[in-house]
Amino acid sequence: MAVRSHEQHTIVLQPLKWNYGLPETLSPPYFIFHVGTISHSATSRGAGGRGSGVGGRVGDSQSRLPTTPPLSSPLVRDLSPSPPLLSGQSPRSILLHFSASSEIIEVSEEHAYAIVEPGVSFFDLYNYIQEKGYRLWPSCPTLGWGSVSGNTLERGFDYTPNGEHAEQQCGMEVVLGTAVRCGYGPSIDGLFYQSNFGIVTKLCIHLTPVPASFALCEVGVPSQDQLTSMVRTLAHLERENVIQNQTSISNPFRCGLADLPTCPDLVPRVLGPGLHQSGCARGTNADMTALAKERGWGYWTGDFALYAASPAIVDVNWALVQERIAVAIPGASVKLTFRADATTTKEEGVRWLNASKLAVPPESTAIPQYGVPGTQNAALMETRGGPKGKGGHICFSPLFPTDGIEMQAWPHDEGERVKRLFDGLVEDAERHGVSEYRIHLNYMDRVRGQFDWLGVGAGAGAGEKRDALGQVSRRLKGVLDPEGILGQGKSGIWTVPRT
Repeated sequence: MAVRSHEQHTIVLQPLKWNYGLPETLSPPYFIFHVGTISHSATSRGAGGRGSGVGGRVGDSQSRLPTTPPLSSPLVRDLSPSPPLLSGQSPRSILLHFSASSEIIEVSEEHAYAIVEPGVSFFDLYNYIQEKGYRLWPSCPTLGWGSVSGNTLERGFDYTPNGEHAEQQCGMEVVLGTAVRCGYGPSIDGLFYQSNFGIVTKLCIHLTPVPASFALCEVGVPSQDQLTSMVRTLAHLERENVIQNQTSISNPFRCGLADLPTCPDLVPRVLGPGLHQSGCARGTNADMTALAKERGWGYWTGDFALYAASPAIVDVNWALVQERIAVAIPGASVKLTFRADATTTKEEGVRWLNASKLAVPPESTAIPQYGVPGTQNAALMETRGGPKGKGGHICFSPLFPTDGIEMQAWPHDEGERVKRLFDGLVEDAERHGVSEYRIHLNYMDRVRGQFDWLGVGAGAGAGEKRDALGQVSRRLKGVLDPEGILGQGKSGIWTVPRT
């Protein structure tokens, strides 16, 4: 199979087969191979838009990896500077660490895209755009230290119009024994999302052109039972493109956690020993409703934004939002928490908003809806005290603490309780036909198994699991990586026979 790049080179996909001249006994249990900045030539990088390509010489990335026989060792791609749980390592494996491969290859203001290496963080991209004065907003998650490439490949999202990062990917370079660029014919780039089929060494992603008008909005409903009406109404507005970003919905407990950096008096109410006394740990309607009334929140609070090339369009959309919510949700409150409209500059004669200059209220910065990365939520990691930088956070899409010390310091019974809770959440989700979009390494096989197709097919009896999707993934893995070198078990995909 061949793919033709934008530079008219034909690149043949070959099975992944790298050999590393390493000692038979690796110490520590895994070996970290730091991949440095990849050299790039001044060749054509595409004309922008949806067809944007990735530049550089074919094979540059491949040539940076040692190929001394005879030992074949498993490779695990580290998504650094993203959280390590989404990649991880295993004994006698080689962890490919890409934080040093951090070149921003190209940013096009005209066509609104960026080409980056795996080690480029959202902070790096934002600072680069600010230094150049480009009228672009990068889409940033709640913690901006993560990798743009790693977040995209793990189907990460955030809260700008381009918040679905996987949908904004518009070109990549992949190493599968040979370097490959996605181009003409069937789209194969989707094979490299949450998979172990290859190593993405360059990625092109769309950016958001700076709007002329921007508004942060908040809707609150007083009753727990109104969540369905709230989601249905906001989702319909999103489908009509009135609301262009992801709406973030919180209950009083989450609102309290988000406000901790500016309201430390909430700490004993939502964290620590006081949690049980406050009632929030029990999560009863009365306790949560009381906290919401005390703080002036709804039982459910939705945060979203409006963007437009003209203030008049934001005015019309804001009026439509108010009208729809008033009709659909009795007692709901709707308010603007921030509004900014650009003015014409004498120098440029163009109206645009510089995100770094917006005076957004502190309580509205935890969810980055205007292209500025931050670390406000990291403050939650320090609320238990102890040395700075030693905290971590864990949730249904869990993340390890930064160095593991916090986990090791836990009493064993706490660890078991967390595991039982997580097992229960996964089981409840499966029972209701809901699954996770990404998950901890220990649960990848389990979640992969949730997508077994129940039905009658070739070689399957009535009601027998056929697992059509799993079969396709294993076949692809067998073709592209027959020796099982890269990331065995990632997303439940193994080279057959499984070792």
